[in-house]
Amino acid sequence: MAQVGKLRLGIFGAARNVPFSVIEPVRNNPDLAARVDIVGVACEQGEGASFAKEWGVPTSFSSYEELLADPTVEAVYNVLPIEMRSHWTVRALLA
Repeated sequence: MAQVGKLRLGIFGAARNVPFSVIEPVRNNPDLAARVDIVGVACEQGEGASFAKEWGVPTSFSSYEELLADPTVEAVYNVLPIEMRSHWTVRALLA
């Protein structure tokens, strides 16, 4: 079977569950780590840069649009509040 490149994942939101539901599982599971790179986090409330630094995420985006426009992001994990989630999920699918 041919080796396929890693999925480059961006994250919408810096919710407190993100490290435990996405970042640590990807890093601590060799199978996931071989298949997924977390490339960025987008947060419009201003804590994105500190979150990215604390958790070793390479890029912090100050808007969700900015993350969607980045050609290195192939998929999005969306942990935005419920009232925003469907809107930004559709936007991600259309990007």
